[in-house]
Amino acid sequence: IEEWKEQYLKPLGEGLDEEIEDYIELFELKLIYGGTDEERAEELAEKEYDRIKNLGDRNAIREFIDQWWTQAEQEYFSIRRSELEQKGLSDEEIERIFAKTREEFLNDPEEKKETISDYLEEYYER
Repeated sequence: IEEWKEQYLKPLGEGLDEEIEDYIELFELKLIYGGTDEERAEELAEKEYDRIKNLGDRNAIREFIDQWWTQAEQEYFSIRRSELEQKGLSDEEIERIFAKTREEFLNDPEEKKETISDYLEEYYER
């Protein structure tokens, strides 16, 4: 995996390669979470990386990753809502929590990506 990352991720640049790595890692974990065999999930993750690599230039890859972050953020809030509802919080309480979280995300986009990525990773691993 390290050789694969070195060969395929490094040429894309520092910021973007980390985001692609996050995407591929979560893509694979989500497959496993959905019941896919680990070996098959790894194969599919490699194919998904090849698909991203073949999107063309950095702008096309950047656009894909940005769309993915939007979807990941929506998934994050959806899962969090379910968890908070299960704890008995009201819609008003949940919206207050989400408003504060969105404000924090706006103030620190890197923290947003790290929070969402870490949260979804933990969720899929559970």
